[in-house]
Amino acid sequence: MGGGGKGLAFLAILIGIGSIAFNFYTITIVIPSESTGNTGVNNIDRIYYDSNPTPWGPGSSYGDIPDFGLIITVNEGDNLFISFDGQLRAYSQTVTTGGSIRLRINDVTQAGSERSFYGNVGTAEHYDTLSLQYVVYDLSAGTYEIQIQATVSYGDGIIDDINLFAFTFT
Repeated sequence: MGGGGKGLAFLAILIGIGSIAFNFYTITIVIPSESTGNTGVNNIDRIYYDSNPTPWGPGSSYGDIPDFGLIITVNEGDNLFISFDGQLRAYSQTVTTGGSIRLRINDVTQAGSERSFYGNVGTAEHYDTLSLQYVVYDLSAGTYEIQIQATVSYGDGIIDDINLFAFTFT
């Protein structure tokens, strides 16, 4: 995580593990105002969250996940941590499913954010976890829109139980 320090890395792991359970339990994470790591002090400024349990079937080209995303406000020089998770449900019992998810900020696809998924359904309905974590450093002050896009390149499937979490830090 570069300049994020050990505290920020630990928080990212907690978020990645914990956010899968948001649809099943209420989780309380106490976030200290400062966390000291090897490279300095990090302050978490703002926390944003969105979820959508409604199943959605992506098409053969990238499209925004409907009714899902964040609009955030950033101060000059802030850094941004983004975490997305959900599940791919492949429902044709004899088909292999594959595709990709990616992150867009203000309608610009973020370099290195694309994650591919592959599910071999076999003889029963199959679920795979989708996950994406991304950090943007030293943003300009302003408002930013965060979207996750998805596509299914072969087979069929739906994406559901999705969560998007972001926080700004200095």
